[in-house]
Amino acid sequence: MAEIAGLKFLNFEIVKIIFDRGDNVVKEGEFEVNIQHITQINDDNENLFRTNFIININGKENSFSLQVQAIGNFEILGKLPKNVKENYLNISSPSIIYPYVRAFISNITLQSGMNPITIPPMNFAAKPEKKVQEEK
Repeated sequence: MAEIAGLKFLNFEIVKIIFDRGDNVVKEGEFEVNIQHITQINDDNENLFRTNFIININGKENSFSLQVQAIGNFEILGKLPKNVKENYLNISSPSIIYPYVRAFISNITLQSGMNPITIPPMNFAAKPEKKVQEEK
């Protein structure tokens, strides 16, 4: 019987929030979004890795700022060809985590009494640059 290989989503965590809201109402298009993500492979087990997002949103004229750091933990099950593993690390895992981060940002801004901020969707398959590092 063939060994089953795949990607297992272990969990999602918000590990840092810095939220500074002034009295001004932030409207759609009146803010800038900076999205960074990196995938970190566990030093002790190369089948365990995490996808880390750091998202900074700043209102124009410093009326608002939000920084969210979120992590998704994953496990690769079985042996995979290198190209499939790279796909899991750079495309699949951020594609799984990103909607959670988007929803969190929309909810936290809505619950704070302001209009919800919806950050734009991203196509990780269209980003060919490699963002994998060894976890320290």
